[in-house]
Amino acid sequence: MSDLLKFPSGRSVGNCRKDAKRLARQDRIPLCEAQDRVAIANGGAHSWARALSTLDGHCIAPRHSRAIMTANDILAVMERWPTLNHFGFEVSARTEKPYHIALAENRERLKAAVDECNRAARFLMHAEKRKTINPRAGSSYGLKHQVEYFCRTLPSEHDSGDYVSNGSFICAALHLGFEVRATRLGGPNVHVNISSRSPIFEWRKLREQARGIYYDPKARLRLAVLEEKMAP
Repeated sequence: MSDLLKFPSGRSVGNCRKDAKRLARQDRIPLCEAQDRVAIANGGAHSWARALSTLDGHCIAPRHSRAIMTANDILAVMERWPTLNHFGFEVSARTEKPYHIALAENRERLKAAVDECNRAARFLMHAEKRKTINPRAGSSYGLKHQVEYFCRTLPSEHDSGDYVSNGSFICAALHLGFEVRATRLGGPNVHVNISSRSPIFEWRKLREQARGIYYDPKARLRLAVLEEKMAP
C-alpha cells in the first residue's frame, strides 16, 4: 500500500521507487543514495527512509519534527498484535505471576513507552526494507541494542536516556510498515525485513573503522555524509 502514497510533488512512492532505480543505473551510484536524491527532488525529507516514515498519503511531515510516534500510534499497533508488550511477544519466563497478569502489566508499560518507541523509530528512519525477512540483520533484541548505540551518539538524547525495550523496537518497526517473524515459536524476539545494506548499518561500520590505523580517506568522507544524515 505504501507505493500508492504520494510525495508533496504529487508523484507516487511506487513511481519514485522506479525513478531511483533508473537513477542508480544511470549515475552508477548505490540505490540508497539514488533514493535519497529522489525523495528530496519530490519534496521529502533529506533521506528516503525518513520521508517514507512520515508520509501520510498527501504530504511529508516537517523536517524538524522529532516526534514520529504518539501514544495513539502505540495503541493502534497493540490492537493489531494482542500479545505484544514491553518485553516483546509473550512474557518473560522468569516471572512468577500468572500469564494474563504479567501480559497485562507489560502491555501497560508499552503503552507508556512513547520515548522508547520514538528512539527506535528515529533509528529505523535510516533503515531500508527488503522483500523478505532478514535473520542476518539480527533479532529485534540485537537491533534494539543498535538503537541504543545510535541514541548515545545523538547530543539531543544525552539528557533523556537511550534505553529501548525489545517490545518498543518491535512496536516502532510495525508502525513504520516493517514485517516481522518470530525467531522461535513462543519466543519474545522477531526477525525483521530490514536490509543489511541500510545506511544506519553502513554508518556504524564506518564509525567503528574510524578507530583503525589503516583508515581509508574515502571512507572518512562517506562517514561524514552519513553523520549529516543521522543528525536529528
